[in-house]
Amino acid sequence: MINLKRLRSKIENLFSKGVPVLMYHRIFSPESDPWQLSVSPENFERQLQFLRKRYKIVSLDTLAQQLDEGKIGNDMLALSFDDCYSDNYHFARPLLEKYECPATFFVPSGLIGRNQLFWWDELQQLIMHTLVLPNRLELYIGSEKFEHNIQSVVLKQDEAEAQSKWTWSDTPPTERADLYLQIWKLLQPLQADQIRNVLDQIKLRLSREVEPGPYDLPMNFSQLNEIENSTLFNLAIHTSTHPKLAGLPEEVQRAEIVECKKWLMHQFGEARPPIAYPYGSYDEITIKILKEEKLPLGFTTNPITVRSNSHRFELGRLQVLNWNANQLEEFLRKNT
Repeated sequence: MINLKRLRSKIENLFSKGVPVLMYHRIFSPESDPWQLSVSPENFERQLQFLRKRYKIVSLDTLAQQLDEGKIGNDMLALSFDDCYSDNYHFARPLLEKYECPATFFVPSGLIGRNQLFWWDELQQLIMHTLVLPNRLELYIGSEKFEHNIQSVVLKQDEAEAQSKWTWSDTPPTERADLYLQIWKLLQPLQADQIRNVLDQIKLRLSREVEPGPYDLPMNFSQLNEIENSTLFNLAIHTSTHPKLAGLPEEVQRAEIVECKKWLMHQFGEARPPIAYPYGSYDEITIKILKEEKLPLGFTTNPITVRSNSHRFELGRLQVLNWNANQLEEFLRKNT
């Protein structure tokens, strides 16, 4: 016998564009932005003005409920922010409130309150923005020795300008940018304590500490508490220390996910928050843990929309770049 409800759902999904879940990181204009994580506050406001007119902006709780019901509403869109940079509090929050847009902030709980830059930002400051580098850099990264002879030890004005415009998909314009990318690729698979060890080695070689800017750190507890107390916003899981989950042992993955889940429950009462995988990285073990922990949704960085038949732990998101409203509209037209 034909299951009419299931058939109807398949037909609706065939003609549905799905729900775009937008992925933001920073609402700020940093000195350089190789990973294209930043949207200026001015462009962010223009984007919200367009989105508010074009879509019904919903929370991830609403999206989860619609997935439970097997039917996704038309012209819906959701907003998410990874890493909880403090600029989210200072610049994104007031604009989201102004335009009454719900949003979810994915929190790396173990990094809150440590007065410490995210490792990729600290590495960038050390390698790309230190005025004078040593002639040679020797590091132990895990069990391997990394060596690099530096040709251009003094940062020149034209190099700084070139780096300020560089993004990761382009050829590095300077030796420093290339060196940064080399070390970043070696550090990304490591766990937090191993990465911190390498950064400490670099600071020792450079005789330098990095002074965080006012908006470069993660939000503090007070700021997160204010976010959580708003009816527009929710906090969710971004693990404890932001590791690349795929390939890590099950006990390590479980600790990263469960510690963040428990922290959110204890501090803010978030009982069943969704998760966004750091770097979009996950594997079968990750999904097994999410099922056992009864988490509702898992978000990747795959640039696809959410449909009624989407796998609940492999949901896509669309990364938003520093676009004006017209550029965002064109991007969504092509990708939804």
